[in-house]
Amino acid sequence: MPNLDQQVSESDYPENELNLTEIIFVVVQNLKTLIFVPLLAGAIVAAVAAAWPTRFESVAWQSGDLLLVAQYNSAQVRDHIIQEMKYSRPEEDLDAARERLAGDLKVTFSAKEKLVTIRGSAKDAQDARRMVTLAIEKTGEVNKRRTDALQRIKEQYELALQRDRQYASAIANLTQKLAQPPSNTGASSDFSLVQLLGAAREAQGMTTGLASVLAQAESFDVIQAPTTATRGARVNPLFASLVAALGTVVGLLLLIFALQAFRNAAKRPEQAQRLSDLKLEWQKVTKRGH
Repeated sequence: MPNLDQQVSESDYPENELNLTEIIFVVVQNLKTLIFVPLLAGAIVAAVAAAWPTRFESVAWQSGDLLLVAQYNSAQVRDHIIQEMKYSRPEEDLDAARERLAGDLKVTFSAKEKLVTIRGSAKDAQDARRMVTLAIEKTGEVNKRRTDALQRIKEQYELALQRDRQYASAIANLTQKLAQPPSNTGASSDFSLVQLLGAAREAQGMTTGLASVLAQAESFDVIQAPTTATRGARVNPLFASLVAALGTVVGLLLLIFALQAFRNAAKRPEQAQRLSDLKLEWQKVTKRGH
């Protein structure tokens, strides 16, 4: 009659499961693989991270709207940058250079703050800042007609304010004269005051209209000039290699234990049949995929 230890062993640890002893044995058996493969993976990732090219970024901010963003992304502005910076490579055409510039010069818009952000990146710090500067200058030229019209309205508004002050001064002087003792010119002074008040009201209406136009007009002032280019974020080679090595160890352990579990299952007839059925189903799935 089998003792209690044998019954517990046979019932609680089937042949297709891994117990603690077998886990240790599997790890020791594959120890070389678990050491050298993660080390190799970590070394490769560290080499790639160290060789990754350094990028510099320069940023500028400008008040504006979606129309301004469209002007920054226009071919007229982009082609100017490509030409001035000799951005095109010998083996690429203009379309390829534009596509590459789209990744290096990015313009975004914040509707809440009505703020346009111009961000340029390059391998050289001066190139990054020059890229943003050229974009602002060329977009300013493209937008010059709108800017000139806005400037003319501002000048008219200043003149209107000056005229309002002159009318106010004239009304004050005429009112002061009317407050003096009556004279032969009293009636004509009253008539002049009425005319002056009418003209002042008309001038104030024009000033109010100009102020309304200015309030609704978008001023595309550069809030922050292109900043001195700073080094972009770079992956730490040591940290990257550690993460790669640890990830490789975990992946190898899962693979090794899964293979060992399949080997144990194949030793039992009923499990072997299930594995055979599983292989057939897998073959059917792969055939459908092809």
